[in-house]
Amino acid sequence: MSRALVIIAFLLACPFFAMGQPMLPPDPASMQGVPLPAPTQSAPPAPIGQVYAVLASGGVPQSLNIDEKLKGIAAIFNDLPYTEYEAIAINSQEMPWGEEVLFPINALHAFKTTALSMDAEGGIVLHARVERLQGEDYVNALDTQAVAAQGQALVFRGIPAGQGELILVMLVRVPGDGDGGGESEEQQPPDSDDENQEQEEQQQQADTDESEDDHGDDTEENSVNSDAATEGEVPVGDENLEALLNSLDDIDRREQVEELKQRDRIDFKGDWW
Repeated sequence: MSRALVIIAFLLACPFFAMGQPMLPPDPASMQGVPLPAPTQSAPPAPIGQVYAVLASGGVPQSLNIDEKLKGIAAIFNDLPYTEYEAIAINSQEMPWGEEVLFPINALHAFKTTALSMDAEGGIVLHARVERLQGEDYVNALDTQAVAAQGQALVFRGIPAGQGELILVMLVRVPGDGDGGGESEEQQPPDSDDENQEQEEQQQQADTDESEDDHGDDTEENSVNSDAATEGEVPVGDENLEALLNSLDDIDRREQVEELKQRDRIDFKGDWW
């Protein structure tokens, strides 16, 4: 009996060994000072890059001759030592973070860039390189790292091309950063609703003008017809009525004289003597 009492007393003193006892979660108050994992921050949208590949040539001072396709970035060429600027290729592509993106130029050159991160001022840190075909292999004609500030052009130079130079102008933007999608005013497509409304207004104006022209023609025709009718009508007065009656009397008298002459004429047929 004494041994059984000892065993029961030991179980009561150690509830940890009790069968079926649930395991409760730890008290938050007892975990003070324990660092919690920081919440994950979502990555910013992938930037979009637009690259202008330009062949620059002509060193004799004269007026600038800039390709019409480059009018959006024409101010960049004012400080460059060339006078002829021809657009070779213009490409716009999304640049997913950490992925190298190809911007084709021509059969000899290719521009590749990788968006690495965004700095505190909103600039895009990127790695850029230009591949050039040499023999049967492509080699890096340019390999650099740069920061592209939004709204400002990033210019890559120093790549010889014949008698001139291959210049790359890059514009980078992040969608949704207060730019309404990031497209410039020249590149934004017109609003379809505004365009349809404008077309409807133009059509209504054309219909109104056509209707006014038709009414104008009808009014003019009615005026002409009215004038013609007025010219054909002769007001009948007392003198004209008397002259008309006298004329009718003369005609009547002439008819009576002719009839009497017909009666006085005798036609003889055959031999009468």
